[in-house]
Amino acid sequence: MAMIGGDGLFGEDVAIRAVPFAGTAVVCFPGTASVIDAVRFREFHDASEPLRSALMRQQWLRLQMAERIAACNAA
Repeated sequence: MAMIGGDGLFGEDVAIRAVPFAGTAVVCFPGTASVIDAVRFREFHDASEPLRSALMRQQWLRLQMAERIAACNAA
């Protein structure tokens, strides 16, 4: 899992569902990162309604962005 910018995550869906990640993540610039163990993250997720709600919004926004990009590329 990773932050994207100041308010995004990468890999949270894999951590929540405990399934293998089928992609590749590449860091293209220097900086700092935070890491949390998937099991620990799942514990926080299961215990926190505000966290679950925020993650659902974040995933919805990424889906909307992907749909817009796909629509623009198809045009």
